[in-house]
Amino acid sequence: MITNIDVLNYQTSRENDSLLDAVIAWRPAVDMTCHYEILHYVSDAPDYQLKPIDVQQPQELYRYTIHSLKLSSEYVIAVRAKNTKNPARESELQWHTFHTPSCIDWHNSSAICAPENVANVRAEAVHLAGDNYQFNISWDKPRFVPDYYVVKLYDLNLAHLDDLEAEASSDTRNVSGDSTNLLIDTFPMGGLQYEVTVIAYANNRESKPTILMKPLFVRRVSTDHWNGGRLAVIILTPILMIGLMKISISLVCRRRAKLKRYEQRCEYFKELEQKAPVDPSSEFEIKVKSILQPITFPGDLIAPIEDDMEISMDQIELLDILGEGAFGLVRKGILIRPLETYQQVAVKMLKECPSLEDIKEFRREIEVMKSVGVHPNVVCLVGHYTKNINEMMLLTEYCGNGNLLNYLRCEWHKLLRVEIIGTSSDAKQSLCSKAMHCNIKVTGCECNDVNALDESQQSMAPPPLPPLANLVENQCYYSTHCNEKQRQLDDAIITSCELLEFARQVAVGMEFLAKNRVVHRDLAARNVLVCSNRIVKISDFGLSRDIYQENLYRKTGTGKLPIKWLALESLTHQVYTSQSDVWSFGVLLYEICTLGGNPYPLLSTSNLIAKLKSGYRMEQPSSCADELYALMLSCWSAMPIERPTFSCLQVRLQELLEPNEQSNKPVINLDAIIDLQSTKLTSNDSSYLRPVEY
Repeated sequence: MITNIDVLNYQTSRENDSLLDAVIAWRPAVDMTCHYEILHYVSDAPDYQLKPIDVQQPQELYRYTIHSLKLSSEYVIAVRAKNTKNPARESELQWHTFHTPSCIDWHNSSAICAPENVANVRAEAVHLAGDNYQFNISWDKPRFVPDYYVVKLYDLNLAHLDDLEAEASSDTRNVSGDSTNLLIDTFPMGGLQYEVTVIAYANNRESKPTILMKPLFVRRVSTDHWNGGRLAVIILTPILMIGLMKISISLVCRRRAKLKRYEQRCEYFKELEQKAPVDPSSEFEIKVKSILQPITFPGDLIAPIEDDMEISMDQIELLDILGEGAFGLVRKGILIRPLETYQQVAVKMLKECPSLEDIKEFRREIEVMKSVGVHPNVVCLVGHYTKNINEMMLLTEYCGNGNLLNYLRCEWHKLLRVEIIGTSSDAKQSLCSKAMHCNIKVTGCECNDVNALDESQQSMAPPPLPPLANLVENQCYYSTHCNEKQRQLDDAIITSCELLEFARQVAVGMEFLAKNRVVHRDLAARNVLVCSNRIVKISDFGLSRDIYQENLYRKTGTGKLPIKWLALESLTHQVYTSQSDVWSFGVLLYEICTLGGNPYPLLSTSNLIAKLKSGYRMEQPSSCADELYALMLSCWSAMPIERPTFSCLQVRLQELLEPNEQSNKPVINLDAIIDLQSTKLTSNDSSYLRPVEY
């Protein structure tokens, strides 16, 4: 990464004596490349266009001369290194701001420059009598004495009058260039604020006006001032009374409206009681039947999808419920194929009495998954049943090891057990107690039955040690309960390479989705499933959108979105692209590095958007190597076009997986995840969803 960008010196421009050339220099990155791209612009330009300068063979290494800069201006410059053989590989832009010298500073003469701006203008008003005041105005002496000054005093209370009257409420004086003060003996003031303007003149040139606005502080309290205070009280009192009356009326109206709604509710239930029949087997049964008439749906929704993937009801055997949500539920199932072959599947079903919108979304999801096709790292469609609109089913591959988030947290539990077994007795006592409170049973840990504190003992326990600033433990780890199958699946501790392989497989699957013009919109560890032999597959296309037209989807309406996984443009403008999926992939890398840690553990979702817009990004986890953290940061670039594609991410992760002879340090340091003195951070695992108003 480029560092230490600075301006070495300035030179007078050969093209124009009133302009400067600036020689800039920088310290190159480790690769010492000779190919750079430079951007620069002036800060006060109303409409600037960034024109990159391509520097491939500089006359002097790591230096460049920028021509035709204005005097007394602020410029912003950016430099980044580029790869000559592979233009797609380039470093991040490094920015630097500098100020060009003023004309006086550069030429050290007032003969060809406008006078310096008058500095440190001061004014003091002394009350005389009535509306008359004496003003003493002063300023600092400049390096080069001008020919003269023009000092103007305004009564700002009369600024709304016409030109003649406004001129009458001001006083203009010429002052010798060697003077630094002016005394105005008397000046009538009609208001409570005045303005002083001082301009220096020399060689038919003038400085920029120096303006001072001050309230009128009166040293001596007079009868007129007291009358003005009384007048202010008389004016403000009725205004405050009117405001209080409006607030009172608003509260009364809201109270009455609430009472009216309550009365209407009571009247409604009273009418229901009066209308309820005595004999439930007669009139009431007829009314219920008339209400529960079947809903009519359009013909295209009732018609089944007749293709090779349509199955019959006798081909599927439904087993345990895997999960439930607003859409309905997901159950484990057995698909009976021809020739008596069986396949485990996950069956997604709609809730009872689905609405028209539910049916449309369900059929659209079937079409999207069919259009995606088959890929080893994407959960693929196995079949569907659409003959009965109230019993529609979507069959997908079944991944028996659950989602990646729970899988990672189970690995964290295994790490904790190994850490307890290998620590000293005192540290083991502390970790055993922590494991017991988290329902983690550890073989050989005496605290399973001994170290439990009842409530009275806990209240008498000493206060916890003060937290360490750089050690934070994510409470979400403790909310995961690994079943026996997951615990016995693999006794070996997961390695850094295996975690990187998870990330690489997800990048491969997302590259496949991006090429098929599908935006996932909810890429996270909870939506990645783990199969046998640690093969991961991207799942949950409930939020996905087919984007054949513009490769872009814009969210409208009110809904819940995964705030901490969304890209900045998705949070601010509700725009979703493959580049926004790359941002979510960066957050997924954080989850993998921390074995299921909650993103932004110290930041509430209500403050997240403001922090991201200000440039904040998640800190580097202690378990994450610099190379992998740099990859995360590239995914979180504020400009979507500057983020890497999933193809580039796949290549970079493959490079990190290859053995590095120069460094034996793992890319993901598992030893740094378990810390004996970590501080608990309260976190709600379900808080990743937060309502967003549009």
